[in-house]
Amino acid sequence: MFVWFQFACIAGLWTLIINETFDLNLKGGEKFIISLIAFVISAHYFPILAWHTIDGIFFVSVGATLCLGKSSKSKFFGYFLIGCSYLFKQNFALIAPLSIILLNDWRKIRYWTASCLPGIMYFLSLTIVGALPNMINQLTSTTNLWEIGVVRFIADKTVVWSIVIGFIVMIFAFDQTKTGSSKRLACLALGKKILATLIIFLIILSVLIGIAKGNYNQLASLQLFGVVLGISIYSLLRRRILARTLPAALLVAILGWSVAISIGVPFPSLVGGPMAVLLIGYVFFMLKTFKQPSIFRNAMDIVLIIAMFASLFAFHHARNNNVYRDMQSRYLTKQLGEVLRGGKMIKTSPRTYEFLEDLNQAVQMANGKNYAVLPDCAGYWVKVDQANPLPIDWAQGVELQKVSVYEMFLGKLEAQRGKIVIILEKTRAHTLNRGFHPIPIETNYYKVVKYVKENFTKFDETNHFALYH
Repeated sequence: MFVWFQFACIAGLWTLIINETFDLNLKGGEKFIISLIAFVISAHYFPILAWHTIDGIFFVSVGATLCLGKSSKSKFFGYFLIGCSYLFKQNFALIAPLSIILLNDWRKIRYWTASCLPGIMYFLSLTIVGALPNMINQLTSTTNLWEIGVVRFIADKTVVWSIVIGFIVMIFAFDQTKTGSSKRLACLALGKKILATLIIFLIILSVLIGIAKGNYNQLASLQLFGVVLGISIYSLLRRRILARTLPAALLVAILGWSVAISIGVPFPSLVGGPMAVLLIGYVFFMLKTFKQPSIFRNAMDIVLIIAMFASLFAFHHARNNNVYRDMQSRYLTKQLGEVLRGGKMIKTSPRTYEFLEDLNQAVQMANGKNYAVLPDCAGYWVKVDQANPLPIDWAQGVELQKVSVYEMFLGKLEAQRGKIVIILEKTRAHTLNRGFHPIPIETNYYKVVKYVKENFTKFDETNHFALYH
């Protein structure tokens, strides 16, 4: 439930942030609708689970809101929370210093101190318990930041063209034609602003279609991110007239970039809500330049209501048809709580049910001896009575790609030889939604499976698991 609360807070807080920084004076109903659209886009069909990226976005959102306050205590605590975000995910490290600069607090040392405090406290605690070398070893497992964080976006045509679209939208919205009669210029300016508004809502509509179709992560979120980058670049170049909007635009762009630097979910999809709020915020900011803004504001409210109903439809369809690593909702006929502790009131497919039921049978075959489950089933350990005897819950190639980290894991595994039963997957958990598929042990992703098979002795098995000692 707390993850739903986080998504709701992220959506609502960014609506408040954009409203405040853009000086929009949004009405209560407008704030609610915009927040609802942002909630749908951020949550989309992402699995509702504790996730470090969501935690980081949540802390940045709360922190940024506090930093907009006039109280120095509020700002100090806000920057402290933003500083906490890089403890959840190190990709957020740039957000703290850049937020201090963007919000024009860079001259005040206490705010730099506030943003550094979480890191200092964390490093000191790890040093005291002797875990600092292990932390450094783990955090340096992935070193291809340039390829993942820069080259990938430059080479992605979707992102590049979306940047161009975002830039063109801003030209339509804020550039003024200087030649011609005053009447012609007024009509042209109005036409361009209406066109810019239509393009922005077509972009949001395409995002909602992507959510409904299940390709939001791979396509629509990158399109949205590219448009935000294009808008941010234009705002930076025209900062004399858009100075008020620039900090929020750049902060959203940086947040989207930080989230997209990932191996598991290399997309800015979880920041889709704040990005959509930013686009809508620019539309309302543009309305302030109209001679009769009330007429267009009423029209805008109608468009928002239509977008809200489209969001609700897309969300309902996506949540029923794009279930994370499981089948469509109409096939989820089994009670997960019967085979997985902590799964009460959650339904799953017969296939996943059978897999977990088989895991419970394998645990019983361990005859009360301590056991480890490899390489998947990380969620199994949340409510089980026994602690995992190994230092990792999800022993797959991404987490163990660095040689020294993998060797450390193997050392811990060997130290448990004769003390524990290793319950090894035969069926791939990752593809249960498509069928029962054997684990491809020759791949680097499942190198732990190959190691156990070659270095331990199998003494029993079930349909989907084998037991080794």
